[in-house]
Amino acid sequence: MVLLTLRHRGGPNGLGHALSVVSHGYLRVARRTFFALGACGWIAMVWTSALPAQSPDELVISPVLLKAMEEVEVPALLDGAVRQIVVQEGGHVDPTSVLVHMDDRNAKHKRDQAELQARIAGLKAADNSTVELAQIEVEVASASLQRANESRKRFPDTPSQAEMDQIRLRVAEANQHLERAKQDLELAHLTHDLARSSLEAANLEFDQCQIRSPIHGTVVQIFARPGEWIRQGAPVARVLQLDRLRAEAFITQKQASFLSIEGDVMVLVHDMNPQGTAKEGGKEIRAKIVFISPEVDINDDRRRVVAEVDNAQQRLAPGMRVAIRIPANNPSIDARRRKIP
Repeated sequence: MVLLTLRHRGGPNGLGHALSVVSHGYLRVARRTFFALGACGWIAMVWTSALPAQSPDELVISPVLLKAMEEVEVPALLDGAVRQIVVQEGGHVDPTSVLVHMDDRNAKHKRDQAELQARIAGLKAADNSTVELAQIEVEVASASLQRANESRKRFPDTPSQAEMDQIRLRVAEANQHLERAKQDLELAHLTHDLARSSLEAANLEFDQCQIRSPIHGTVVQIFARPGEWIRQGAPVARVLQLDRLRAEAFITQKQASFLSIEGDVMVLVHDMNPQGTAKEGGKEIRAKIVFISPEVDINDDRRRVVAEVDNAQQRLAPGMRVAIRIPANNPSIDARRRKIP
């Protein structure tokens, strides 16, 4: 409310002039307010007319934001220099497609060295001749002791006690040699396993010099340049999966209670006029509800709902705002409670 205080100056004519000025001012304010309200009403009517008429037995959720199903900033797995950029922005890639070649000369040298060490360790692990020789030594010494014992049964002093002690010592030494040979062979097998593990690590390091896409999609941004030194973990490219999109919206708890996972819905897409208003008509694309958040936002008492949209023809793009329509015959809406206030 505006309070105006008028003082009488210059007689009746002055007072009339002041009242005339005030009345004209109010008239101009009222006229501007009328035109502003009329313009807002016209914009609202244009947007409403662009959306399809909502029957009392269906649910329309708007606005809904489209997002990429998967978005990955592919990182460098090792420190190093960029040798070659394989892809270009806008290029389509598959999982394991190479995006960037890093300088792999040092990694290749380590891999070759690990291969040689693994081969040497494998040959040692396969050589059990020492064990076989020690086994024969045990057999010979044991046979010699057996003959000596039989001889002493027939001739008590042949061989002598000192000779018997020497024979027993050779048997013990032969058994010890056999145990040591077995341990050496087991150690050779473990060394071979260690060498193979080192070879796998060297192969992994060499493979990490080729930065690959983890998903199929479209390269929308490249951060690295040939010859540039990049750190481990730094992003080199950004890839979006565009053949499927996520339509995300925030709805009331009552609206969320009418939806169910795997329910079919329709995504309404409308082109925009140069003035920023929605055009008449538009197109509908089938989608499926894949997630209804169990959490309720404490600020606006709403829940997040996500629908998966098939975008194989790439008619849609992340960032677009659309609407979701759930038809009346959709099982996601119970027939007894379809009307949404």
